[in-house]
Amino acid sequence: MYLSKSRRPITGRPLARAITAAFLLTALGISIQASASVPVDPGTASLETRLREARVFEEPLIATGPSSLEEQQALWQAVQQYRDAGNAEAFAPLQSFLTQYPNSAWGLALRTNLGLTYYRLGYFSRAMDAWEAAWRDARAQTQPETKRLADRALGELVRMHARIGHADRVTALLEEAQARPLQGPATEAIAGAREGLWLMRNEPGVAYLCGPMALKNILEFQGADRSRIAKINAVRSSPQGVTLDTVGKLAQQVKLPYTIARRSPGTPIPLPAVVHWKINHYAAIVAEENGQYHLKDPTFGRDLWISKAALEAETSNYFLIPKQAARQPGWKTVAQAEAKQVFGMGATTVVDETRLTPNDPKACDCKNEDNANSTGAADAGIGSGLEGIPSMGMPSYNVHAMLVSLNVVDTPVGYRPPKGPAVNFTLTYNQRDAHQPANFTYFNFGPKWTSNWLSYVQDDPVSPGSSVMRYVAGGGVVFQSGYNTSTGTFTVEAAEASVLVRTSATSYERRLSDGSKEVYAQPDGATYAPRRVFLTQIVDRRGNAVTLTYDGQQRLTAVTDALGKRTTLGYGNASNPLLVTQITDPFGRTAQMGYDASGRLSEITDAIGMKSSFSYDAGTFINAMTTPYGTTQFAYGESGMQRWINITDPLGQTERVEYAHPTPGMSSSESQTPAGMNVFNDWLHYRNTFYWNAKAYAESAGDYTKARLTHWFHSKDNSQMTAGAIESTKEPQESRVWYKYADQQWTGAIGPTEQPTQIGRVRDDGTTERVQLTYNAQGNVTSKIDAAGQQISYDYASNGIDVVRIYGLGINPIAEYTYDDQHNPLTYRDAAGQVTTYTYNAAGQKTSETNALGRTTRWEYDNDGFLQRVVNANGKTDVSFTYDAVGRVAGRTDAEGYTLRYQYDALNRLTQIQYPDNTTRVQTWDKLDLASVTDQMGRVTRYAYNSARNRVRATDPLGRATQYDYYPNGKIKTETDANGTVTAFTYTASGRLATRTVTAAGGAAQTTSYSYDGIGQLTQVTQHDGSATTFKYDDARRMTAAFDSQGNSIQYMLDQRNNRLLDQIQDAAGTETFRVARVFDSMDRLSQVTSAATASSMPLIKMAPMSATASSTYGEFAPSAVIDGVTTSPWIGYAPQQWIEIDLGSVVPLRKMRLLTSQNPGGYTTHVVSGDVNPAPSNTLQTFSGNTTDYQWLETSWDIPVNVRYVRVTTTSSPSWVSWHELEFYR
Repeated sequence: MYLSKSRRPITGRPLARAITAAFLLTALGISIQASASVPVDPGTASLETRLREARVFEEPLIATGPSSLEEQQALWQAVQQYRDAGNAEAFAPLQSFLTQYPNSAWGLALRTNLGLTYYRLGYFSRAMDAWEAAWRDARAQTQPETKRLADRALGELVRMHARIGHADRVTALLEEAQARPLQGPATEAIAGAREGLWLMRNEPGVAYLCGPMALKNILEFQGADRSRIAKINAVRSSPQGVTLDTVGKLAQQVKLPYTIARRSPGTPIPLPAVVHWKINHYAAIVAEENGQYHLKDPTFGRDLWISKAALEAETSNYFLIPKQAARQPGWKTVAQAEAKQVFGMGATTVVDETRLTPNDPKACDCKNEDNANSTGAADAGIGSGLEGIPSMGMPSYNVHAMLVSLNVVDTPVGYRPPKGPAVNFTLTYNQRDAHQPANFTYFNFGPKWTSNWLSYVQDDPVSPGSSVMRYVAGGGVVFQSGYNTSTGTFTVEAAEASVLVRTSATSYERRLSDGSKEVYAQPDGATYAPRRVFLTQIVDRRGNAVTLTYDGQQRLTAVTDALGKRTTLGYGNASNPLLVTQITDPFGRTAQMGYDASGRLSEITDAIGMKSSFSYDAGTFINAMTTPYGTTQFAYGESGMQRWINITDPLGQTERVEYAHPTPGMSSSESQTPAGMNVFNDWLHYRNTFYWNAKAYAESAGDYTKARLTHWFHSKDNSQMTAGAIESTKEPQESRVWYKYADQQWTGAIGPTEQPTQIGRVRDDGTTERVQLTYNAQGNVTSKIDAAGQQISYDYASNGIDVVRIYGLGINPIAEYTYDDQHNPLTYRDAAGQVTTYTYNAAGQKTSETNALGRTTRWEYDNDGFLQRVVNANGKTDVSFTYDAVGRVAGRTDAEGYTLRYQYDALNRLTQIQYPDNTTRVQTWDKLDLASVTDQMGRVTRYAYNSARNRVRATDPLGRATQYDYYPNGKIKTETDANGTVTAFTYTASGRLATRTVTAAGGAAQTTSYSYDGIGQLTQVTQHDGSATTFKYDDARRMTAAFDSQGNSIQYMLDQRNNRLLDQIQDAAGTETFRVARVFDSMDRLSQVTSAATASSMPLIKMAPMSATASSTYGEFAPSAVIDGVTTSPWIGYAPQQWIEIDLGSVVPLRKMRLLTSQNPGGYTTHVVSGDVNPAPSNTLQTFSGNTTDYQWLETSWDIPVNVRYVRVTTTSSPSWVSWHELEFYR
């Protein structure tokens, strides 16, 4: 294609482009003639606007300058003809337009889009020519939209050259882009090409493996043995690539009966086969369906489906096919000398650029990430409605660990209705988002920003099941494969075990492992790929739905919750009507977004008016984030295969995330690996992400041993690509933690799912700590064996979602459940066979619970699903609630009529509690932090914070202040109380407490030290006087013994259900001084205690219980008469099953109980004492059986206190009536 020394392609020149286009049309058998006249839509919108909004291409048609009406009409005709043709390869009208208008202002957009279409359809050479022409003609564009489009043309061009190993051309293009501030997806295309070039220059052995990878794809398609695939993974290429002869020999080595053959054009291809392209590249063709060839090629990142015409246009006609097929007409075997002259080159993407989803691993400790925990409502015993909503009220940052991609999250407005999914609007910035368009044709928040409501399925409406991708809410994408035409399902998604289902020609569902689902049913109107089908509903497992509404411009206009309340979106940016500028919830609370002249999100104002702003470099990288706390700065860099980000907070403290490949000075293997785990203990110095928190970076920058390490797997489809799944992790000074997954083809690559089946590490003594898990097809855990060998198993209903039985150590289940069709449990049967039943309303909210004794608790709701009251088994209201206009708890009244009233701010933070006597507790807030608390007596406690949101001072109502100082990573360094006593803390490199030093004012320092083993267990505490206590643990990390410096010890024996069977204390001579043995029943209830000494020397404390109830009484005598010291007897009646129940007022550690009873005549009597924290206790604490007489004291005690509130005494057998004169309780 290059005809001059300038190496400028002929497609870069207007006349040459016209000639080339004519040649291509003629070659396709298409004549160039005037198209039939297509009438112009007489609508009010301008033709230019309609061209822009035409849903034909991936990028909108945008002109680089003015154009005549005639030219616009000609383009409109060409676009309409192309769209109406029903064939994405019917390029003739578009190519004819470019021939007629070679210098058109629409040329950049049209050529860039044609390149994208050519590439998707398999016309690789044409794609490169189109992008080359687009870049050459538009590289000087400065207007934001057209510049982003030129950036994309450049990015796609250089990425394509990198994919096929054109190192020199990649170098030249990167030099052209070096000083260019890039925006849109071009940023990652250029970054990936730069890393690919480094691989070509420095590690050519792994850079040009498209031939071996094609063979590998065939073997995988045929279900070959893993050992054959492993041989291919070990192959290395030469700096010139891999010859066809080498590919043929490799096929023989892996026992694939294939041979090299040359094909006559048009000859049918026996499949699967390896194809060689004219661009000197290999791919695997594994199937043919409906005239489309299925290509598997890791170089291109995903599967492609191409037509016969595309294959004929692009193939060199060299193939590797089954030997018997080479004898068929149209095929000719190739001599070795000829095969050695055919090369294939292809540098694969180095990292999986899709791994930017909210659930993908992130690197930072990021103490600012979850602001929703700071509402103050939890401390008041009520929910804020914001539990689980990230970064409410102010943006926070993190870094996607594998890609080293800055991630900023902000939820400026949101709420949680009483039923259905939450309606929180979360905005997310992903620095390395590679799957946004250069210019949006749908609602958005600017380049690199997205939202938890922006999600779509991208497909090809002409070819169902092919080229399908899901853009994830919050960022990142998932490519779909394995489409089943009968069921409409795709292969289970690896990371989350969800399944995408094509439910109609225009809709999809994503079904999650918990029974919830996402519905995509808003297609954008495109007739060819890529069509976007936007999210329209999120349905929880109970069937409650949030609904999304769009207008004709694919702008999200409203989100309607399960109650029918609408959150609306506004679009007030005059220059870009697709940018969201305002979000208003149903209660009038508003968040606003502002943008700069380039359309980048520049500020967010939350519901209470707090504003945060963002500044960028010349492209789209956020280099500073300013909140009311100050400015956080971000700096990133790249060098070869290394990526890094430095983050400096408002206090000037810096943390760092770095991806290193390889890691300087790091060993390639570990000396020991966990037993029973076949891990890939090699190349550990590659594919690593390191994180230095601010303290570690200040003390040990550049020291990889002082950073937290995450080591990544290879991709299952491409052994040279870093996957987003974790292979191992390592904290400083601790042993490595390894992960294994199901169905790994080889130990260094991730399998088809990303739920770990084994997690293990080596202890200091060389033994292994290992946890094992299994899963069902829905990704739900079916069994778990912990490090001590204890197993728990789960049986599921046929839906794979609802647990119907749980097994512990025995063969009988310890729990059984039945369910309704909303996944609500209807019955629960425990290990003793006792059954609890439940009922629900239509929204899946629990309305009643009936225990094994037939006692029913009811929950009552209003029509919107707000809980109004809880009614206990006695028909009395335990607690009732009222709500404010936003749906937050405004009042709470308990069973005694005690009412508390609550007030909140616009971020749903608690500001006031009003008590029945009209006194109040008032909370004020400074930005996101609690600033003061004024109690009911008017006493004020105040708090102050630094710019990192660390509390630096707490001042009590008397003015006494405690001050705090911190390390750069936010861990407390010193605490100084009002008396001048200073407590100082130091930490290990992994962040565990190392020393605690207390220095009283004018006194000497007293230091306590803490030591840990390689898996993080506390092994020794050394006091300031040198005395020490050491600790031992079992395989399940349970402490089993502690020894002091004098040799005294206490040892514990536990069973596999964590019941403590034995406590044993020995002195320094080894003499046992104390022993307590316990016996538990099958339900883990304590049934017997045997002690060899007094369990406690503490005196017993007699209690005054609150009230008593009884199954029957005598006359006017109340049951309470037996608990107040008065010996008046309430008559209980005849046995059996007469009872009296005592409420102790609160849960207490009960140690002793005495009963004074009366009966006449006396005789053999049985009383059963039961206790629990709830009324009608059924847990047996003691049984009195024997001959009793009138007016006899019965007494029992417990060596180990039992925690109870309610105690019931039931007379199960007696020769006469029984009455109680006194009941005494001691704690």
